[in-house]
Amino acid sequence: NYIEKGRDRLDVTRELYLIDPETVLVEPQQSGERLIASYKVRVRGGQIVPLSAEDVIATRIFNPKNPWRGFSPVAAIRREISGDIHAALYNLSLLVNGGRQGGIIAPSEGDTLGEPEEERLVRQIEQRNMGPANAGRLLLLPAGFKFFPDGMNNKDMDYLQGRKFAREVVSAVTGAAPMMINNFDSATYANSEQQLKAFWDYVGKPLLKKLFGSLNEHWIHDEYGEEISLAPD
Repeated sequence: NYIEKGRDRLDVTRELYLIDPETVLVEPQQSGERLIASYKVRVRGGQIVPLSAEDVIATRIFNPKNPWRGFSPVAAIRREISGDIHAALYNLSLLVNGGRQGGIIAPSEGDTLGEPEEERLVRQIEQRNMGPANAGRLLLLPAGFKFFPDGMNNKDMDYLQGRKFAREVVSAVTGAAPMMINNFDSATYANSEQQLKAFWDYVGKPLLKKLFGSLNEHWIHDEYGEEISLAPD
């Protein structure tokens, strides 16, 4: 995360502005005196706004391949998040199509369609048989053609199990307890208190310690001295 300091005319920080990490370009220090030389932020319209290292509070998770940018926990679960999104979109598309699986229209041996006839057949099927309003309508094919429905369905594809697995991977990386995401397959109200305690001990407190450490290092100690520090309550 990156936070920009909002200074007044006396150069005292009065406000803090969150910056979208995707818009931040990091300029490393070439001399090696400090890790970061400056930042550049890409704002709306593509304009680049320079920011000095003293005007930015950076909270990074160490990344051995790029210590200037850090490492996002979401990077480890990007595939699971994308897969779950596509699974939800697939299910939505299935409902929009009237709950029907796809299929293949195949001609009998020796029967063929010219390009105009093929395009006309496709248009007729789209107009008469696609969408929730047309669910269940009779499909009329030209003589010599047969329709073979797709044999795969949500049960065969382990659709629900796949979504549950993605949910478990995402919660494992983020540290979210099962009861926090309403997953009561392996959680009950009886152990909810222990789950919340484990979340704070292993996730909440370390994240707050890292955040407040960055605020102290890049803001409070620079402007007010090391005898004053911020600490979470």
